[in-house]
Amino acid sequence: MQKQILMVMMVLLLTPIANFAQENTTTLPLDPKTNLISFTEVKEVGNTSSMELYQRALAWASTFYKNPTDVIRERDSVNGSILCKARFKISNPADKKLP
Repeated sequence: MQKQILMVMMVLLLTPIANFAQENTTTLPLDPKTNLISFTEVKEVGNTSSMELYQRALAWASTFYKNPTDVIRERDSVNGSILCKARFKISNPADKKLP
């Protein structure tokens, strides 16, 4: 009986600590319109045509994703733009380094 009471007390004492440890303090780039995580960046690349960059991006998507036809939503070779919508898990790095 005493062991059961001790176990219940331990659970009750440790539950608030476990809940506090789940606090998320990371910030991700959110799109203000959709409130979804959005990564957008434009890089200038010298001595490379837009068509070559477009082909490189398509080749990368074809090798990186298991099903690139599901990920690539829009292709525009005239303007050199590709719209991808991929799903992947995001895991936050540990706050503390383990010994």
